[in-house]
Amino acid sequence: MSTVRIDGAVAEIIDEHQLAINRGSEHGVLVGARVSLYRSVVVTDPDTKEDLGTVRLRKLRLIVNHVQDRLCVARVADRRPSEQETSSALRVITGTQQPLIRIERTTSSADSNWRPGVVGVQIGEQARIEVEVGDPGKEDDPPF
Repeated sequence: MSTVRIDGAVAEIIDEHQLAINRGSEHGVLVGARVSLYRSVVVTDPDTKEDLGTVRLRKLRLIVNHVQDRLCVARVADRRPSEQETSSALRVITGTQQPLIRIERTTSSADSNWRPGVVGVQIGEQARIEVEVGDPGKEDDPPF
């Protein structure tokens, strides 16, 4: 298996857990593909004030759940961090899960209105879609 990366942009926010991206089956997008949204942080030298570069940090992960020719819809995959330090083993035992992160439309790339469990997303923001594809002409190994 190999991963194909497809760069697109947020076209619309559908609801608090889904958004549309301007890439679809014509571009190779498949249901189940992983989507990441990133924020960029400009790093400046504190002494010289020189721009040292930009660091991209993933801010949200989604999974494609619907594909049309020229667009796809992706649903949030990230869950809100626990309010308390609850171990993952305890969550497995009790069957509890944290709620999904919510999407909120913003008009600026600044995170000035940051709130726990909410990620601001702009229309036009860059999205990276990763599609797992098999090698053509090669059968998958048997599961034993």
